[in-house]
Amino acid sequence: MLLAETDIPAHIQAAQTSFEDALTEEQLIDPRYSYRVAYIEQSVNSKGKADRVVEFIKGDSERGEKLRFFLKETERQKLKPKQVVALIKKEGFPKFSMHSHLELWKANDAKHPSKGYGTKLDDGSWYWYPSWVDFVRKHVAENAARYT
Repeated sequence: MLLAETDIPAHIQAAQTSFEDALTEEQLIDPRYSYRVAYIEQSVNSKGKADRVVEFIKGDSERGEKLRFFLKETERQKLKPKQVVALIKKEGFPKFSMHSHLELWKANDAKHPSKGYGTKLDDGSWYWYPSWVDFVRKHVAENAARYT
């Protein structure tokens, strides 16, 4: 909707959309492509005393309904190791096992936070993001004889 309401020519809009649609999850979270901002609430007595003024408007408020867009918080999909293995097996690689998965993530240091392949939750359980599943898919496709 935002792209359609700009003065950018249609062919450039199409090229940009095509480019962004082709990006992997790993590329999207790469700080060279995008960045995240965390807002921390600090109260001041007046707008003039603040370094920056940011106003948060709820989407279902009167003012929020007049906006053309608003941000919505989303939770990234998370998969347990067993789910990753089941998915890869279902995709035609029956010899891909929990042991194969264990060896693969250890060999690639995939749990290192800088990789962005997953997260450890408060209960201590590790969950994998879809970017890891894409990595596994690529690996099994390149080593199909080993897993079929």
